[in-house]
Amino acid sequence: MNLCPYKIRIARYSILSLLLLSYRTILRANQVDTTRLRHEFHVAVSFNEQKDLQRASRAATTLLQQLEKMEEPVVDLKIGAYNILGDCALESGQYQKALENYHHSEAIIQNKGLDHSLLNAEVLHKLGNYHRETKDFSIARNYLVRALNIRKLLLGEWNLEVADTYINLGHCLNYIGDFEKALEFHRQALAIRLDLSPNNQSKIAQCYNNIGLSLGDHQKYEEALQAYQKALDYYIAYHGREQHPDVADVFLNLGNTYGDLGQLETFIRYQQKALAIWLKAYGGNHPSIALAYNNLANAYYELEDDRKAFELFQKALAMRIDLYGAIHPDVAQVHFNIGLCFLSMQDWTEAMNAFEKCQSALHYQPAQKAGFKEVNDPVLLLHLLNTMPTIPINRYQDGQNLSHLLQASSYLEQADQLIDFLRINYRGTDSKLILASTASGIYDLAIEISLFLALQTKDEQYRKQAFQFSEKSKGLLLLEALQKTDAESFAGIPPDLIRSIKQLENKIAALEKEKHLRLQKGLVEEASDSDGIDNLLFQNKQQLTGLISSLEADYPQYYNLRYATSIIPINWLQTKILDKDQTIVEYFVGSNYLHIFVVNQNEFESKSIQIPSDLFSTLKAFDSSARGYPFVSSRNFAKLLEQYTQTGHRLYQYLIDPIKEHLREEVIIIPDGVLGFLSFDMILSSVPTNLFSLRDYPFLLRDHTISYNYSTRLYQEMKDRKSVKGLKPYIGFAPEFGKTNTMGLAKLKYSLQEVDVALQTMKGQVLKHKEATKANFLELQKQYSVLHLATHGKANTTFADYSFLAFSETEQTKGDDALLYVREIYNLATNADLVVLSACETGTGELLEGEGIASIARSFSYAGAGSLIASHWSVDDEATSKLMQLFFKNIRRGFAKDRALQQAKLEFLQRGDPQH
Repeated sequence: MNLCPYKIRIARYSILSLLLLSYRTILRANQVDTTRLRHEFHVAVSFNEQKDLQRASRAATTLLQQLEKMEEPVVDLKIGAYNILGDCALESGQYQKALENYHHSEAIIQNKGLDHSLLNAEVLHKLGNYHRETKDFSIARNYLVRALNIRKLLLGEWNLEVADTYINLGHCLNYIGDFEKALEFHRQALAIRLDLSPNNQSKIAQCYNNIGLSLGDHQKYEEALQAYQKALDYYIAYHGREQHPDVADVFLNLGNTYGDLGQLETFIRYQQKALAIWLKAYGGNHPSIALAYNNLANAYYELEDDRKAFELFQKALAMRIDLYGAIHPDVAQVHFNIGLCFLSMQDWTEAMNAFEKCQSALHYQPAQKAGFKEVNDPVLLLHLLNTMPTIPINRYQDGQNLSHLLQASSYLEQADQLIDFLRINYRGTDSKLILASTASGIYDLAIEISLFLALQTKDEQYRKQAFQFSEKSKGLLLLEALQKTDAESFAGIPPDLIRSIKQLENKIAALEKEKHLRLQKGLVEEASDSDGIDNLLFQNKQQLTGLISSLEADYPQYYNLRYATSIIPINWLQTKILDKDQTIVEYFVGSNYLHIFVVNQNEFESKSIQIPSDLFSTLKAFDSSARGYPFVSSRNFAKLLEQYTQTGHRLYQYLIDPIKEHLREEVIIIPDGVLGFLSFDMILSSVPTNLFSLRDYPFLLRDHTISYNYSTRLYQEMKDRKSVKGLKPYIGFAPEFGKTNTMGLAKLKYSLQEVDVALQTMKGQVLKHKEATKANFLELQKQYSVLHLATHGKANTTFADYSFLAFSETEQTKGDDALLYVREIYNLATNADLVVLSACETGTGELLEGEGIASIARSFSYAGAGSLIASHWSVDDEATSKLMQLFFKNIRRGFAKDRALQQAKLEFLQRGDPQH
């Protein structure tokens, strides 16, 4: 169900404390008259906060009339009266009138030279709120940031007026899709209000409502419902009744959340409750009424009541055009929803007509240079560009006219450009991950159309385009992290600024780790704790955002280098990257097809196969049989081997057979989605004749030297990274575990032997027992070319940033303090050409759609490692030790890393007994 954006309420602010400050610093004459007028103003403020708009407006108008009779009107009262009139007009949907009143206030500020005063901050805030309400978010953010800077300077960080501005900045971020940052602002505003104004139930309710909006956009629906219920409780307690516009706002948002959960009847019930309240409060044209009509129209269309649906759509559309004009995101939303209805009815002409009107209302003009900067709702535009191709695709199927597919391809190319625009503008990692997930579906369709066009036109450019879309769907956050390091090196940034940014990043990582560990232990701090972790996190993140924004503005070369999204051309890959005996195999798992791209020095091929119905179940069965091998009973051993060999060969048929004739000796695999969990070495070119002779299995490992990467762009980035001169050759870490370990980590019997043999081979240094501490690793790791960690590792598939590697405990660092978490590794800067993670589960973790597997190994890639060795599952201590000893001997013999590992595995197989 495609519902309109959630109702967002404007922030309400008490300016009583501001007025008291003004009384002491500005007021000098007419003391008696001013006292009476100030009382009348407070009455108007009270009416305004209760949303008694008529009485508030009358009181403010009367006050202005009295002020005009004075020889020297009191500045703060005059500004305050105009602001109340602006608020009343804004709440009533009279936007032009609202803006005129705010401009009257602005003119007074300018005439009196009060640019750096709290009065100016209030007016800037009102103007920012106006532009947020009318959906002009770039202008809104400019006003709000100016207001925030004045308020923080004059009032400090922990202040109610500062909280008000946080709320509206949060709304702006929410609307452009940066949900993570929006949630941070709303939670900070709640903390301040709970601490400084705990009895102001209306404002606390507003915060919970806003938090619910952001949580809903995060698709955390149950948490959103809890936040809305708190908002309801506070609002009803404050107003003493349900029949109030504030309560109606929450009803609408509750309904939308139930709609997202598929509970259509509950959705309709809440929309109707909200609508009834607004009709009684506002009567005719009003934004909230139009919003409810639009939402209900969607619901009735879902119920196949087309007549009722289109009747409500037309009401919503007429009302919004009357309120906003033809170019506005809320107008665009109705056009979009109407288009979706016609689309489902397969009325292509009417659907396209509605979508084109939506595009116009969004102020999107593809031919204009300004491009996406002028768009008033980029998130809606992304949905539009993702939906519009459906029409020309269906028209192609009706008439086989290739021009229709070219049109569909054009929309998807524009969507791709918009994804780049949004990714650069988002600051929150979660927001970028949500975008990556959406983008994955867009790239799926784009690849399918491009490959079909390549087949029909015989134009290889379309095949190359499909490969580029596949590349854009992978690991862009990791690429951005690596490019950030390059950008810092080449943009001439002062070292002190880089150090300040690094220090803040490390501080934020430490605070986030502390917060996570406290939550794991069930320790939750009060939201209103001004000295708590949440407040410290917020302030440090704000400071970091400010530093990075300044850096990007002052050093355009840094900006261009960091956010470049150029894809490596195929001919560059072939001539500059690949050797003659190397092949890159890149997979893309779509909704219907498995696309496989193969690049050699002298050829570029692609294969698309219908995804087998059992592909994902086969992957799961193969993985469970490999993981289950050490634990299976002798009675079930044959059954396990049969499952392994059958699924292993089936995966070979699905993934390798279609391209095997194109594979050279060395194969660099770029997996996608769940294929990232697969060890390709272990799949089987045929079903073994002797189940019990594992040593003789026809592993793919025997035919090819296999390595992996996240994308070809990242492969080039890691391959081209120059080795740092003067590094020591090798350092190994073998921490001590056992009975004294407070985390219950078992002793590793063979880790010492593993690092000792590696030391003899590689030369360098080994830290073991009590010396193998986290502190020593952090201090020494930048000095060595090879980092070797023979230790315990644990993947966290729920909270990816908190997978860890374990180090020896000391008296000062025990338990969690002796663990190195992924979140901490992100902020490391390593010079290592090779990191060997000889520990369990270092190559697995949480699958992030559109980005890859968030593993311990991946975090070392963020830190700058040239290459990595990691494990997919829990590994045997003795077997790992033997394998790594063989690997390092091969390295010493001059083998390349992938070749050294392949030969180590083959030798390990030959040395073992048949069943091991």
